[in-house]
Amino acid sequence: MVVLDADETVLDEMLDSNRAYEPDRTGNRHGVSLKSMTREAAREVERKVILEVLQSNNWNRKKAARQLNISYRSLFYKLRDAGILSKRALPSAPPAVNPEGE
Repeated sequence: MVVLDADETVLDEMLDSNRAYEPDRTGNRHGVSLKSMTREAAREVERKVILEVLQSNNWNRKKAARQLNISYRSLFYKLRDAGILSKRALPSAPPAVNPEGE
């Protein structure tokens, strides 16, 4: 089971006045279309669900794909599109340096 943030939180983020009415190249202000807001909200929810499932499966992508009921390849593409790095690709602590130079 996956628990998500409240719907109101996602909606509040989407309706942030600074993002909803940003000027275009000509300086005119246009509201963001409902279609693009919906698409962005769906991507963000999907990203959160994938991250939670990956973490609950200790970043085992094969198990996560099974739990999400999608193919491993689909999960791989979703991870790439969402910009989610694998656990191995995350930066680790730098190697310890011996102060004596040995």
